[in-house]
Amino acid sequence: MRQKDRRIVNIAILLAISILLSSSAFAIGVSPSKNVVPFKPGQKVSYTLDIVNNGHEMLDVLVYPRGEFEKDIKLSTQSFRMGAKEETKRINIEFTMPGSIEKAGEHTVDIVAVGSTQTPEESEAIVKADLAVISKLIIDVPYPDKYAEARMYALDTELGKKTSFSIPVFNKGSKDIEQLYATVEVSNSDGTKIDEITTEKTSLKKGDNTKLIAQATKEYPNGEYHAVATVHYDEKQTRAETMFSVGELELQIKALVVDGFVLGQVARFDIMLQNSWSTDLKGVYAEMEITDQDNNRMTEFKTVATDIPAKQFGRLEGYWYTEGVMPGIYTAKVTLHYANKITEKMFELEVQPNRILTRELVAGRAVSAQEEVNIQNNSYLILIILVLVAVIAVLFIKTRGRGQKPANALVHTAQATPTAAATQEPAAQASQTVQTASATSPATQSQQPDAVEGKKT
Repeated sequence: MRQKDRRIVNIAILLAISILLSSSAFAIGVSPSKNVVPFKPGQKVSYTLDIVNNGHEMLDVLVYPRGEFEKDIKLSTQSFRMGAKEETKRINIEFTMPGSIEKAGEHTVDIVAVGSTQTPEESEAIVKADLAVISKLIIDVPYPDKYAEARMYALDTELGKKTSFSIPVFNKGSKDIEQLYATVEVSNSDGTKIDEITTEKTSLKKGDNTKLIAQATKEYPNGEYHAVATVHYDEKQTRAETMFSVGELELQIKALVVDGFVLGQVARFDIMLQNSWSTDLKGVYAEMEITDQDNNRMTEFKTVATDIPAKQFGRLEGYWYTEGVMPGIYTAKVTLHYANKITEKMFELEVQPNRILTRELVAGRAVSAQEEVNIQNNSYLILIILVLVAVIAVLFIKTRGRGQKPANALVHTAQATPTAAATQEPAAQASQTVQTASATSPATQSQQPDAVEGKKT
């Protein structure tokens, strides 16, 4: 294989591998990803950090601290190499806390691990990639007196189930909380309060955390909601809130209707829609494609965009000029666009001289626009990889053929020799045969002379 061809093959292989790995996980990881320690003046904190070789390849690793208090961090080692079969490398981290920190709350130091991968040195195409991951060391400085922080998450948001709310509460003050509970107010997209819930009461020691659970008093209809939790702790309170949806946003195509039709004139299609969502859907439009039984496209058109009010029915209009169209069976594909989503539905059209009958063929399916983009991207990725494989195969066959050329030339030369040359000097050939026979075993020698004589006769 020539040097230039070998380089092209190496680059193609590495490019294909890089494309395949572009969506995969990082080749390097760290554990733990976060370590939270309460602040104590002058205390020395020691813990271990595992560097993980996820890619199972040779890695040159550099580890260093970054951020507030980075000068107070000591690492047992900062640079090392991990072999392809080495899964983890453990390093020790020491942090000596300062005598005081004025600002209460969380103070973060990043422990950064950078992994460099490289092809073997003898390879002609070298690719080096730096992948960085971070483990966070968080120093939690308590607030004076009583202080709590809260978050909020909505759970069980499927349609037909009662929604529940999880409210984690963290006591970051310097005193215990004797009484802790939360009240939750839920409002719909119009801002109308539809539910109010109170959790059970509990206590919380300083430096600890707990989780308050609130269960909805009823099932919520399909739509978007806003929940606000007021967390009461002794004489103080804090708030947490979240937006959530119940069910799935989907604009349904209920029917395709054609009224007052005469073959050869313009057919008006009414696409009947239902918005079961709790908010208005703006800028809704549809694309429609009509094909015959041989899958030949007859027409395609796009409707004018319109808004569909919340919890209401709507309609889109499309037109098909049927001059030259023959009576028969056709297929209509309706693609509905709304709120970055797409719903598709297929209909069978039976075109008659004075009417068009429509029948639904396949149940519609709603997909997000991002999902459609991902499908297209995956198709492009597969196509690129197939092209690269084809290029590699062609180069391999081509260069292999060049490598066998000298041997083929010898065979070709032998075939081009005149056959008369093989019949010249038969006596010399016979003597060579006899000499060869004399070097064989006795049993073979007794048979060879007869054979030779037979050839002479």
